[in-house]
This record gives sequence, structure tokens and C-alpha cells, in this order.
Amino acid sequence: TVLAALYYVLNILFPTDYSIDADNPNRIYPQLAMALMAALSVGVFSVSIKRIWRNSVMRGFLILLALALIYVLYPLTPLVNLVYVSRMYMAIIVMFALYVLLLRIKDTGCWIKYVYIMYAFQLAFSLSILLMDKIGFAGSATEQFDSNAGFFLITCIPMALAIPAKRVRLYIYCILVLACIYSGQRSAALAAVASFPFCLSYLRPCIRKSDLLVSLILGSLVVLPLLADAIQNIHERNVYDIEHDDMGSGRLVFWGIVLVDYVSHGIVNLIAGNGTNSVAPLLERMYGLAIGAHNGWLDILYTFGVIGVLVYGSIQFRFVFRNRKISRMLPSMRNMYLIIFIIFFVKSSTSHGYFDTDTIPFLTTVAMVEGLAEKKRLRKADHKKSAISVTQ
Repeated sequence: TVLAALYYVLNILFPTDYSIDADNPNRIYPQLAMALMAALSVGVFSVSIKRIWRNSVMRGFLILLALALIYVLYPLTPLVNLVYVSRMYMAIIVMFALYVLLLRIKDTGCWIKYVYIMYAFQLAFSLSILLMDKIGFAGSATEQFDSNAGFFLITCIPMALAIPAKRVRLYIYCILVLACIYSGQRSAALAAVASFPFCLSYLRPCIRKSDLLVSLILGSLVVLPLLADAIQNIHERNVYDIEHDDMGSGRLVFWGIVLVDYVSHGIVNLIAGNGTNSVAPLLERMYGLAIGAHNGWLDILYTFGVIGVLVYGSIQFRFVFRNRKISRMLPSMRNMYLIIFIIFFVKSSTSHGYFDTDTIPFLTTVAMVEGLAEKKRLRKADHKKSAISVTQ
């Protein structure tokens, strides 16, 4: 928790500047904090691999992480690839550690308390990025506002719905949805809107009659003007794409380059992919920008081939298949996995799909759900054994 808090504070103090090519040398400080957190997390969960493997949700993530680590040796730039893997799969590493810790610790409330302290820093970081991007946009000649904060904000929604304090839950959820739309990130706005019907069951118990008056006042003075501005901004971005015969700020171009190059390879590459960190060099060579494909499925397909896509798909659709069981075991987490699936499916299909530091709040929720479900299962098993022994 301390390292995570330090990481987010340092990120606020030394943010990434996407407007310049050279990295800020001060970025080394948050990166070191995250490296320490990664090392600590690996130390925690590495002795409990079998326990992680037995969990049907965790298993897919473990296979994907193992693939990424195996592919560190191909192409033969292991040090660069290892750094890349630790960054792009950081959320998985943290999730495993949190899951193992939750199962080890008897005081579940203590675990949840520290997780929400970390979540508070994640929220502060996400909203600060939105604010800094808006300030930067006000002083630029750019016509449409597009903040990377949308990627962070959308992954904070599931965790907000699990907050025990109902009033806090309601207010944070509303702030996050509004911020996702206001960020100008169309994928974040779409994911927030698409998941809303399933979020209602978490919000209904939080709403009081007094909220209607507060909502009316705030809506008239603050929310509606911001929302109108945000929707107009998204509309202008869509119009701009149509006028330039484009879709999603160049996504059709990225997708075409990655897909065409992928199918041009031999059968081995089609099945096993082209290796860790192979998409960015391709787009740098063909398009002039060292970026991802802006589609998680294509990133995984090009990197790990058909094998990777099958693993990636199993991870996502496992949430759908397990949702009913989790809803029955943990009524307080009803349809949580459907919400997670919708948000991540939209995000990974229209934008980035790696499990990097942006998605730590997302997978923290998964660690919480699976840890609580496993603890409940173990308690039931103990009670059943006790009942049998008493009967005998």
C-alpha cells in the first residue's frame, strides 16, 4: 500500500508529457517505486503458484503472464523485453499478490481497508491527469479535447461499486462516469454507458429522497454544462474522423498495418506470434509512431498468435461464465463480473488491452471478489467437516 501510494504521488508530481518525444528524467522515480512494488508482489505470490492455478479466473491470467515471460527471449533483447513485460502486465502481478494476501490474512477488514487506501490514491491520480490534460488543452491550439485519463478512470468503476459506504459509493461512481465522458475518450465513455444498467443494482440502495434535490441543483449548475460540453467534444471528434475518412483517430490504419503484417508471416508466427514488444516496432517502421495497435485483441494476436488470442478470450469470457456463481456466493458482488467484462471488452476492442498499471484498480476488484469467494468456500468446507465429525 505504501509503495502504491508513493507510485501514484510521484506520478502526479512527475507526469508523463506526451507532447514531447524525450522522457522526463524524473519519471525514473515513479518507475522505481513500481519496480519495488513488482518485486515485492512477485515475492508474495511466487510461493503460492499452485493456489493461483487452482482458481479458474486466475489461471488464464497466469498462463498469459507465463507466455509473456517465455517470449522475453524472442526477439533476443531479454532485458528490454523483461522491463516491457513488467510494465504491461503489472496489474496481473499485483492482483496475484493481493489475492494470496487476502487468503493468508485472517482479518479481511484490514485487507479491505488498505486496498481502499490504495484506491484513494488511484482516484486522485486519475482525476489529476484529467485536470492537468484540461489545463494543457486550454493553452493549446487543439480543437478537440482527448485525455488519457479516460483509460485510468474507466478501470476505477468496478472498485467504486464495491465500496461499503453507500453514499461514498454513489458520489464516486457519478464522478467517475462524468469524468469518463468528459475525458473525450470515446472508448471510456462507451464502456461507462454500456455498463450502467448493471451498475444500477449497486446504486439504488444509495439513493435517498434528499438526493433528488441535490441532483437537481448540481445537475443544473454543474453537471449538465459539463456533460453538454463533453458530448459536444465527442461529437466534434466523430465529425473530424468522418471528414478525414477515418475512424477512431487512426485506428483503421493501425489495425490494417498490424493485421496485414500478421497474415504475411508463416504458419509458426500465425500460431505463436512475433514475440514480446513486437507491435510498437512494426508501427514505428510502417507509420512513424512506436505505439500499440489500439486494439487489445490485435496486440495479443500479433504478439502471441492464435495461442495468445485463445488465452486472452478465455480470460475475458470467464467473467461471463463465472458471474452467476459469484452473484450467488457473494450477493454484495451481484453482476460485478458482467460489469468487469463489459468495461474491459469495450476497452480492449476499441483501445488498449494490456493489463498494465492503468488496470490495477480493475484487477484489484477481481482479487477481492475471488479472495472473498474462496474464503467463503473454505469456511463452508470447514463447517461441513465439523458437522460430519460431530455426527460421527
